[in-house]
Amino acid sequence: MIGFGMRRIEIGVETAPEQWLVKIQRSIAGESDEPPSMEIKKEAVKIPCKYCGSLVDLVTEDKCSYCGAPSS
Repeated sequence: MIGFGMRRIEIGVETAPEQWLVKIQRSIAGESDEPPSMEIKKEAVKIPCKYCGSLVDLVTEDKCSYCGAPSS
């Protein structure tokens, strides 16, 4: 930073400044060219096996992968 006051950042747009201007104006107006993104989260629910104690994923496994006991 040189001198006093606010910092200044300069960005040059060499290619298609008209397209950048349109995108900036759409962004300010709340419009978007891209579809809204979706985020999918999955949680693994694991419980200890009542026979051997190893963790069993209740969503994907119906039996313990270590000892073979039923997960219910």
